[in-house]
Amino acid sequence: MFTINLGPFSGKNAPEIHYHPSIADRILEGTAALCLLSGIGIVCWNYFHTDLLSDYGVYGIFISIVVFALLFGGAYAPVRCINFPVRIGKHNVVKQYILVIKLIRTFNIFLTMFMVAGILSDYYKWAAILKVISLIICVLSIGVYYILAFRYK
Repeated sequence: MFTINLGPFSGKNAPEIHYHPSIADRILEGTAALCLLSGIGIVCWNYFHTDLLSDYGVYGIFISIVVFALLFGGAYAPVRCINFPVRIGKHNVVKQYILVIKLIRTFNIFLTMFMVAGILSDYYKWAAILKVISLIICVLSIGVYYILAFRYK
């Protein structure tokens, strides 16, 4: 069993939540999948039609697919598999769980974008800029999560 470790307080004793993803959640998932598919398309195009991409780009895209799959599955993790930064009780478990799910889905978008841009950054200037921007947004999303988690404790 795996644990999403965001803090010291375990969700093992929290009540079970049956959260059905909203339209916004589906949009976040679709955006992450679109980032991955566009990266796969760009890497395949460069690998088969130009001499701009080495073999490590193909391996990098496989690693991106694995990370995407892990984060996609992590967004459906039950409460008992998450360690929260604040103490969990009946009064805040739903809000804290939703915050973690939104963080994972947002992080999936920008981490996938970071990994794909990292593969292409040696050859394209726009990819190097996208890599830096996506890394900054990843860090900001974690910071915003912790601020909201402590605010809604």
